Amino acid sequence: MKVAILGGGVAGSYLHWLLSREGVESELFDPVGNYFKACGEVITGSYAPKNGWKVLHWVKTFNLRVDSNSVYSTTYRYAKWQVVDKYSWVNSMRTDAKRPSQLGPSDILVDARGPYAGDRERVCVVRALVKGETDAVTLDFSTKRPGFFWIFPSHKGLVSVGGGFLGESDPRSALMNYLTAWGFQKNVVSVLGAPLSIGQPSYKKNRIGEARGLVMPLAGEGIRPAAISAEAAAWAISRGRDLNDHIETSLAGLTQEVRLQSQLLRVYAALTPSLRRAVLRTLLRHDYLVEAYLSESLTPWTLLTSLLGIPRLRFQVQSMRDRDLLAFLSLSAQGFFCSVNPLEGSGVCNHSKHGKYEDRPHGKQEDQQYQDQPFCPFSKPYAFHLDPQCPCP
Repeated sequence: MKVAILGGGVAGSYLHWLLSREGVESELFDPVGNYFKACGEVITGSYAPKNGWKVLHWVKTFNLRVDSNSVYSTTYRYAKWQVVDKYSWVNSMRTDAKRPSQLGPSDILVDARGPYAGDRERVCVVRALVKGETDAVTLDFSTKRPGFFWIFPSHKGLVSVGGGFLGESDPRSALMNYLTAWGFQKNVVSVLGAPLSIGQPSYKKNRIGEARGLVMPLAGEGIRPAAISAEAAAWAISRGRDLNDHIETSLAGLTQEVRLQSQLLRVYAALTPSLRRAVLRTLLRHDYLVEAYLSESLTPWTLLTSLLGIPRLRFQVQSMRDRDLLAFLSLSAQGFFCSVNPLEGSGVCNHSKHGKYEDRPHGKQEDQQYQDQPFCPFSKPYAFHLDPQCPCP
């Protein structure tokens, strides 16, 4: 069997490495020699890939702000997040990547082109590397437009400051103003921008990672879902199972979490700025809900039980104008309950939710021969450099 992988980002490069380890012939295709994409390089939870990446920081302290005003700060006894050297990890797995023009016949063609297929809603994310040190994560939510700024630890002597917002096609000016407000403007080393998927693609067959829509819309986390989907794809391909059937089955919990966050984002975006501020300032003070958000473990049940236990939120709802209240309730009901199962994510252990893949049947085995379909070439990489001298490997 010969596998062709389009896209040498997290999902594509990791799948290429996994298949090579399983003895499956695979070729990786990407239009650029070295991988780069602007992001915060943070991973939630305790996930680790099979070929191990370098962890730059373990994060225990979190500061949550709304419009630059402090709302919640906490330090956990154990690390909630890890900052990893994503660039070195990805590039170490794609040393033999080829140009898309060299694509030839294959048995299976896997699409791992991230957001560059252009068939879903995207936002532009911009990130600056700034000279400095921090061991804490700061998330600063903006109510003027849905989105947030972040301040993360990065490589030694550097801090990652970035942001992304709905409706902002080029958030560079907003980021530069934010850097100026914090006094960081003189210490900027580099600025990068890239698109991030927040919507679902119209076509998912043989896609993995962000190309399949596996990005957490509320937090922008895509590294862990991409890596998990690559592991699922490698398991199916190396055992001759149906790729799409196995991914849908084994990643059902992850897919539902993405869908829930997408619905919550739509609800939040429909609110007025003043109502967004009231909701955020209330919700972000709730320990249980904040921990679920930071752990990427939001479920309808977690959200509902948290909301019902917040007296201040009930007061905010009672004080809303009839028009805002009607919009809020209708969108909430539609978003929270129409297409999600409130019992999902309960105490019942399900292997698919924990990224475990067992040698068990996953439906009817079918011929894996790839059927030729129109190939949409890579679009021009969406990235810009205000300063091309980036110290990252």
